[in-house]
Order: sequence, then C-alpha cells, then structure tokens
Amino acid sequence: MGNKQVRIGQLIAPFGPGSIYTDRDGVPQVVAGLDHWFKRWDQTEGKMIPCSDRMEFERFEPRLSALLGVDRFCLPPDFRVVRKGDTAPPNALLNVPAQRFPRWYRHTRTGQMRRFNLQTTRVDRPPGGGRWQPVRFISVCTAGHLCEFPWKEWIGCQCSSDDQLVLTDRGGSELSSIHIACQSCPDKSTGKRGRNLSGTTVMPDVENGEQSAFQKVGIRCPGDRPWLGEGANIANCNEPLVGALINQTNIYFPRTISAIALPDLKVEDDSITRMRNEITRSAEGSLGVARTIWNISGEESAAAYICSELSRISGQSSEIGLVKAALASLFSPQSATIPSGAAVPTAAESELLQFRRSEFNVIRNELNDPDLVPDLRVRVAEVPVELAPWIGRVNLVERLRETRAFFGFDRLKQSSALLENMPNSAMLQLFRSPPVQPQERWLPAAVVFGEGLYIELDEGRIEKWQSENASWLRDRLDDGFIARLGGIPQNSPAFRGSRSRLGFPVFAGPQPSSHSYQPAHL
Repeated sequence: MGNKQVRIGQLIAPFGPGSIYTDRDGVPQVVAGLDHWFKRWDQTEGKMIPCSDRMEFERFEPRLSALLGVDRFCLPPDFRVVRKGDTAPPNALLNVPAQRFPRWYRHTRTGQMRRFNLQTTRVDRPPGGGRWQPVRFISVCTAGHLCEFPWKEWIGCQCSSDDQLVLTDRGGSELSSIHIACQSCPDKSTGKRGRNLSGTTVMPDVENGEQSAFQKVGIRCPGDRPWLGEGANIANCNEPLVGALINQTNIYFPRTISAIALPDLKVEDDSITRMRNEITRSAEGSLGVARTIWNISGEESAAAYICSELSRISGQSSEIGLVKAALASLFSPQSATIPSGAAVPTAAESELLQFRRSEFNVIRNELNDPDLVPDLRVRVAEVPVELAPWIGRVNLVERLRETRAFFGFDRLKQSSALLENMPNSAMLQLFRSPPVQPQERWLPAAVVFGEGLYIELDEGRIEKWQSENASWLRDRLDDGFIARLGGIPQNSPAFRGSRSRLGFPVFAGPQPSSHSYQPAHL
C-alpha cells in the first residue's frame, strides 16, 4: 500500500527500509524490506511477481563493494507508467512497498481504539461520524525493533478483545494528559481505571542499572520487525522497550556510506584503462555477477562472462586478456590507493579512515584526462594572496561520481561500529529471508554526479598554531574528548591528511544522474 512519490535518493535516506513516513493522505507507513523490492502486481496471476530485468538497476562500486562485503548495489526502482495504447516500458509499474504502521487507530469522536493489519489498504469511516486516526505513539528498542505501543500490557488489561480500549489524546505535549483505559475490564481493576503515559518515553541509563517504564512493569520487547511483514519478530530481545512518537527523530538513524569513483592510478597501459571504462560504461549491471564469478570460479570465467555481455550489448568481440586485466584493476582492493609522492600516515588507521584517505590522496592532486578518467576531473586553482597564509591548496573538482549506499539503521542511538559484522548484519536486518549465497546479496544505493571545491589548510600554519597553543590543547584534548570524538560515526566524505594536514571538500550542489530524480512510487 502507499500513495506517495519520493526521489530515488530519499529511499537511501531518510526513507530507507524500516523507516516511517507519512503519505499524502496523512497515513503513517513503514517502508518494506528488500525482499519486497523489484516486484510488481500481476493481475492475471493475482500475486506479486519479480520484475523483468533487475540487472538494469544494478550498479558497481569496487571500493564500496570491498568495504561492505557485497558484490552489487541496486538503484531503487523508478515508477514507470503504462499508458493506454502504448507498449509497456521495461520494468513498468514497479513500486517500493510500504505497509500500514502503526496498526492502532483511534476514533476521533469517542476515543475508541481499533487495530488494523499491516496490509490493510483502506480504512472506512466509522458510522455515526468522526474518523479513524492513527495513534501518535509506538515503541522501539536499541536493537532496531519497531513495535506497537503496548497499550493493554501497560494498563494490565487481560481482555481477549481489543474493541473496548479508549484512548484520551487531545494532542497535548504532556504525557500525563494522555490516558488509556479498557471499558470491559472488571470494576476497580487497573485496566478499568486506566493509566497515563508518563515516563514511557524516557530512555534508561542501562550501564547504571536503570530500567525503562515498561521493564518496571514486566513488559519486554516483542522484537517486532513490521518492515519485513507480519510474524517477522525476533524472540527473546533483552533490550529495554521505550515509548516514542511516530515522528520522533531518533527512532531511525540510517546507516549510509558514500564513495567517490576513483581511477586505478597503478595501471600504466592505456588500453587496459580504456577497457575498464568501456566495461563500467556498457556493462556496469553485469559487474556484480562478474565479481561473484571472479571470487568463486576464477578470473578466466569472469572475463569470459564479461566478453559475452559486451558482445551482447555492443555486438563487438573483445580480447579476453585485456578484459581480464581490466577486471583485475576493477576488483583489486589495492586500486586507487596512495599515488606516488603522497604522504604516508605514520600511525595505523581504521578501515574507514583508510577508505577516506584514498579519496583524499587523489582529489588533492590534479587529474584532468576526460578520455581515460571520465568520472573525475580535478584542476588546481590559484590561492588568493590574501588567503595564502592560511590556505595551502584549492582544487576545482569539476566532475565526480558519488555512490551512496544504505546498509541498515539504528534506533534511539547511533552505533559507532558501523561496519561490524558486515554484510551479515545488513542482510539479517533488511531481508526476511537473508540471502545466503554471495551472488544473491545486494544493497540499495544511489548514484549522483557533482562538482565542488577542495580546500586544504596550510600545514605549516597549523603546526605553528599547535606549537603556540600546546598547553591549551593538552588540557582541551583530554582522553574523554578523544573517546567521545571516536564514537561519532564518520560515514560521509571527510578528507584528512597526515597528522596535521586538513583538507575540506566543499561540494556545491551535486548534479543528479539521470535516475536520481526519477520518482519512486510508494
């Protein structure tokens, strides 16, 4: 169900799988998991069937693939209308499914509660006036589960039916003014008296032994995952359940990471570079499969597969040795690392910082060869005299390609260990039936082309400032500050040099690719 058009990039963030959005009719819904993507409704068979060619949406980013442990990425499908009398375009009528959540609704006149299903597509107006309005409250936990607010458990209701619950909610900001009760519970019982929602949204300090309001009355997290459908809950979740508003900002932190497409600076043969460019231009959708074949069956089989794909697409044959060398360049984890003359870090760096340093090392140098490097063009600009004492370098990034991938989400607080247990953590969270075979694993991503400025501070000036303010820095940059800084996820391009050199990319308005602003239909 769902009735909203969003941009392709918004399905990476903020409306990725597991997020709640409100459609144009005011109905909150949860975006479905990846099992449900790339399917369409077949009227003849009366069920959802796979799209005709998912490979059309597949994209390949070698560095992201190595970092996240998946062989392919897929653009969210754009919605293509079938006009009467016209031939249907390929992959027509693809939706990104969304399901009704929360399920609980409240009668605007009487306060009576009613529970619908995730698949309920239409809610009729109740007799006697008024309408059914979605409740404002749900519950979540730090394990990523998204649950209904435990209305009955909160008041101790033991009734078998749900139709006698009454919620008094006039839209106030105080939880003490919101009251839930059950009219069919015995007189003088806690369910009959009811209870307000005070304290239910307070997140406990677990490290100091605190419990949530739900834990104090014996309510555990049911482990619900409505984005994967009914019955997809995880049993025995031990994380504290916390109440939340459906539009609360901390109930969904998308895990995203972006990568700038970099050339392989170690290739000296231009023919290999041109073949690499031809493969990425003409057969990018086949590179994920090729990488899987490369890892399982070897380079000869992968090269033969790409040769057949190039022949099918362009009608021309390709030299298998040249294709094999181009694939080795694409699939090698050492591609686009440290160019000659670049500063080498003196201390060990994290995996994510090494990933960013590759981009830093390339973009801080001139790169202006559209024939061999079509997706990245960097020109050195002159630093204004007035800024020369502070600015060491300014580069004009006239073109770049950025791939932004989605690989999961957090709730209530962001994790600092984003890449831990990848790709299994993403597969378990985003798929109801997690893919087991490497060739079946994929993640959603968006591709944009942009431009901008690269600005690098003068290293000598920074060292001088550090020397002059050494005592203040020692007091300011204590162990606690460094620990807090280390806990902040760094998942977008932030370029850092060796020790004190700082580079700042200032990208002005990325220009979207032809797919990025196509509407996706929810």
